[in-house]
Amino acid sequence: MNVIENIRREKIRKVLIVRFHSLGDIALSLPIIRAFRRKFPEARISYLCFPRYAEALRGVREVDEVIPMKGDAAGMIAAVRRLRKEKFDLVLDLLSSPGSGSITLLSGTALRIGMDTGRRNRCYRYLLPRGAAGEAPRYTMDANREIAVMLGLEEGITGGGALRAGDRNHAIGFPPAETEESWAEDYLAGLGDPGAGFAGIVPGSKSRLKSWPEENFVRLAAMMMGEAGLRPLVLWGPGEEAAADRITAAAPGAVKAPPMGI
Repeated sequence: MNVIENIRREKIRKVLIVRFHSLGDIALSLPIIRAFRRKFPEARISYLCFPRYAEALRGVREVDEVIPMKGDAAGMIAAVRRLRKEKFDLVLDLLSSPGSGSITLLSGTALRIGMDTGRRNRCYRYLLPRGAAGEAPRYTMDANREIAVMLGLEEGITGGGALRAGDRNHAIGFPPAETEESWAEDYLAGLGDPGAGFAGIVPGSKSRLKSWPEENFVRLAAMMMGEAGLRPLVLWGPGEEAAADRITAAAPGAVKAPPMGI
């Protein structure tokens, strides 16, 4: 009996997604959450992460509950106690680290799904492949879409073929923080003629698996201006200013935004 058969046959009422950190990885996990929601519309979906990322997730309508967990021993013990009380029907550990694997195992959930990491495989009842040895690195979004296919949440081809899951419901990003909306409106108003509007471009990433080469962002900015009339707004954070400068200089009409904190 494989994972897909279990997902389809088990009555799933409470789902937990485990991803402690990295805002980009959390954003890229949202299509999996939406796939769970479409497959199990009545289920309660919770997300376990570090406190600094909880605010971003609280506006995601497909997430019913965000469980913030401190990264120290006391925080992990408190999280395990809470998870055991919750009695989840399914836990999907997208991180599959020593800490997340231990928490998944100790949650008391029967249907535990994690990535095939070798040493931590005992923490899970079902394993998802990380990719064959020697395989070229894949963009994280594509890998997450393939996870949804392997879980039976979407249709597509896994393995050697190209994934054919539909592009619908694969949008990523978080709802805007209400306290910052008025500031953003004033800032955009001060930029002059917006054309058909603004479109944000976020080229920065700590991992090359999560971003395009800079020239792709330049081409995307040109398409936004030429085909949609949208003015590109290049967003950047610590350590990313040089890349933002290069993209802004190479893309006519693009605007370099003020620095972000993350």
